[in-house]
Amino acid sequence: MEFGPHNLTSTLSLLDLHSNKLGGKMPPLPPFATLVDYSRNKFNSCIPDDIGSSLSGAIFFSMSDNNFQGNIPESICQARYLQVLHLSDNSFTGIIPPCIANASLMVLNLRNNNLSGYIPEGFPRTCGLKTLDLSQNQLQGSIPLSLSNCTKLEVLNIGNNQMNGSFPCHLKNKMDLRVLVMRGNKFSGQIGCPENHAIWNLLQIVDLANNAFSKMPPEDCLHNWKAMQANNDINRLQQKYLGLTGLFYEDCEDSHSFHFH
Repeated sequence: MEFGPHNLTSTLSLLDLHSNKLGGKMPPLPPFATLVDYSRNKFNSCIPDDIGSSLSGAIFFSMSDNNFQGNIPESICQARYLQVLHLSDNSFTGIIPPCIANASLMVLNLRNNNLSGYIPEGFPRTCGLKTLDLSQNQLQGSIPLSLSNCTKLEVLNIGNNQMNGSFPCHLKNKMDLRVLVMRGNKFSGQIGCPENHAIWNLLQIVDLANNAFSKMPPEDCLHNWKAMQANNDINRLQQKYLGLTGLFYEDCEDSHSFHFH
């Protein structure tokens, strides 16, 4: 079904069209909307180059699970108040705009596209990200040093890319990570960090499978992941945190979740 509204009111503040069968070009954005959800449809166009000017007051914007193509325009960085940006499960290509992680952004989900290049190095000192999901793309290189500026980060998923480098020790003691997924890349060396001191005490899910790691983590590293030792319901934890990223994990019989294959 083609969708071509021409009379969206300029006072519309919420537009939710998710989970329909709408297709064709991307509908125009209401100029003052704070929430726009086009997810789970059949739109198959490119994002307009000037989309940032249409999101000047937006807090939530989702285009996930469609057939959008082309690059992610740099103008999206003009959405200064955006807190949630979901562009997952599409066919976007090109690089991640270096300016995309602005100070207000809390959830960035670009999972399952065809993005290439590197994770941008420009995470600001005021970074407020809590969830970063860049999995299932074609990203290369290492985890950027500036990601340590995102001290509120709880979920980091960079699985199933072509990334390399070592275990991200530069992030230790910098954030309250609960979920760390690095599976399906080319990371190597030792799991964990030398001279480890209370690294990520809240960490509960670690997936490092299908890499080139050659040395197990130090014993004190595992002991410091104290949250894994708590009597938590792993299924509830996965639903709460991994539900944001759309991941699927095998059933676990106990409260620990390690994947070091």
